[in-house]
Amino acid sequence: NLGGGATYDSVNHVIQVCPNVNFSFDVNAYGCSGTSILSLVSDNLTTAPGSKFPTIYKDPPRTDTMIGNFSWKPTSKDIGLHIVTFHIKDSACSGDEKPTADFSVIISVGYSPDAGPDAAYCPGKSNSLPVQLNVTGFPPGSNFYWYNAATGIADSTISDSTAQSPLVTPAVTTDYVVYVTDASGNPLPCKATDTVRVKVFAPQIVSAGPDQTICLNQKVTLKPKIPTTGTSVYWYPDPTLSDDSITNPYAKPTVYGKSSYFAIFVDINKCRYFDSTHVITNGIAPKLITTIVPD
Repeated sequence: NLGGGATYDSVNHVIQVCPNVNFSFDVNAYGCSGTSILSLVSDNLTTAPGSKFPTIYKDPPRTDTMIGNFSWKPTSKDIGLHIVTFHIKDSACSGDEKPTADFSVIISVGYSPDAGPDAAYCPGKSNSLPVQLNVTGFPPGSNFYWYNAATGIADSTISDSTAQSPLVTPAVTTDYVVYVTDASGNPLPCKATDTVRVKVFAPQIVSAGPDQTICLNQKVTLKPKIPTTGTSVYWYPDPTLSDDSITNPYAKPTVYGKSSYFAIFVDINKCRYFDSTHVITNGIAPKLITTIVPD
């Protein structure tokens, strides 16, 4: 009684389904006598993450017949084969009757391209970062073709229309479509295209802050310039930063001359920017060593 958007391959005995499609089927268990107390369990939580398998007795208060309903909506992360096993135990079986039984169901989640979540881009500033698109959910050796949904062609806003992860720099909000074929040039069986929207917003003014000069052995607080609310700063990891996860870490260079510190900014609209600042060591500050001598 396979229900939903799945199909059954009776030759290979495999349930075939595409990502993001709900399907379900029942599992019935019968005891070897009217006094049986059945249990019916499955490993579905580990073999089919996110699936459900509630069970009930069919004719309570009798406990010799059970039914379980397996249901699942796989995602693109679940592409591939899944073997789900069901275990039945009967308390009343004896002799040649087996007290337990196991059977497995093979589920094949087909390839289906996923262009990822919508993104944001804020053109107009030299430090605005382009959006990197990325498609997943395809077999090895696949071919890609990205294009503008409005025009049907790969325009100049796409860095490489045949790449898995091209960069895009639209001037206005744009829908991009990716068409995916397998190594032989055949469209993927579940679907061949997917669409992602890149929303365009006015840019914010951000910077990593002014260059600063200190003496070697000293430290200085970095002072990025960002809007008052909604913008996050992510410093590139550097052992001379006190904490690269906060907005205003202090830097303590260990070499003489100029040390560079790089940051990524994400504004309230999720646009991304890049900038750098420098700390220049000019002179060497003495190291103060304190020795405590007891009286």
